[in-house]
Amino acid sequence: MDQEVVRRRLKKAGEKGALLGWKLLVNPRLLGCDSAVVRLDTPESASKPGVISRILLLGGVVMVVDFRGPATFVRLHYSSSDELQRKVELMSTIAHSPQPSVWPEIPPPADIAMRAVDWRVVGGLMEDAQRDLGELAVEIGVSRRSVERRLEAMSNARAIYLVGQPDVAAVAGVVCDLILSYSSVAEKERGDRWLVSEIPRVAYLNSELERRTIVTFLRENLAEAERVLQNVRAGVEAESVGMESIRQLTVSTRWQAERVRTLGRPA
Repeated sequence: MDQEVVRRRLKKAGEKGALLGWKLLVNPRLLGCDSAVVRLDTPESASKPGVISRILLLGGVVMVVDFRGPATFVRLHYSSSDELQRKVELMSTIAHSPQPSVWPEIPPPADIAMRAVDWRVVGGLMEDAQRDLGELAVEIGVSRRSVERRLEAMSNARAIYLVGQPDVAAVAGVVCDLILSYSSVAEKERGDRWLVSEIPRVAYLNSELERRTIVTFLRENLAEAERVLQNVRAGVEAESVGMESIRQLTVSTRWQAERVRTLGRPA
């Protein structure tokens, strides 16, 4: 697609309520953290909305994916293996999930020396990445051009990235996650290349997991999604390929915003 087609599609998604906005997140390496995805399976006897609302209050949580059925994925930042263990145990208790799965991520390096002004720019855009940059520049006391230059530098260094906040209930059709597990790095590289080239309408691909990949895609109905699953199983060499249908996805900037505010304070 050319850029104008992309703009029109995003505008249309916003008008229909399927895309509520964009949030800005920071590469966890710049916050002194590692990252992981935790899978929880909540029994029918527990209130899943209540479980998710409690998990979103935990430190380090930046994303929660609620699937139709027992599964929930939590993307989590942590500063040590002990902290990760404590948080996983707490989430396991909250979700009544006795055997959570923990999938470590390998975030890319962020090749930039962040300045205090960078952290103030990031903090001003975390909750609403589409806000007016001129307004932000006045708020933090620099020129609009300075804000634009620093954003470009941070983006090029992979220090920051945008995450769309969808309203899955307003999306026409179904939104699903494919979860692939590989036996080797080489197998994963081959499989990921196939996924990118062969699956249309991919909304998101997380290839930072160790020997795992998660692909979020859209289809008109569940039957079409099942055909995608079968095609992937036939086309990709992997240990396992599963699929879950997404009920809702929540991006949380609360924990990162607290850290960023501290880093952006003048010395």
